[in-house]
Amino acid sequence: MTPFEKFCSRMEMPSGIGRELPYVQLGFVSADQSTGADAAVEWLEGDDEHRIRVSVSEWKKVEAGVIREPVMQVDFSESSGELLVPTGEGGEVLADLLLAMQGMRVLGGDDAKA
Repeated sequence: MTPFEKFCSRMEMPSGIGRELPYVQLGFVSADQSTGADAAVEWLEGDDEHRIRVSVSEWKKVEAGVIREPVMQVDFSESSGELLVPTGEGGEVLADLLLAMQGMRVLGGDDAKA
């Protein structure tokens, strides 16, 4: 199983991410709705290689509105499903990504069904 397949399985991602489904949004909101996290999974067309990018951010409500902070961004190769990171760092990056996305669920309408 490739790292991207592991990611999709753990996060219960819909099938067809890529040309068929170029964008999926995931999110988590705390019980009191004061904090949360979200992630965008997007297919990016490239000259040499297409990628699937996962961008994770956290947010919290404050008096002035909402503060959003990026947590991490990870790219997968669409063709191989491998993480596009320096050799030897893939396992740690995947574990960190899954930890950062803990509790998130796919958001959206009918096109976001598994």
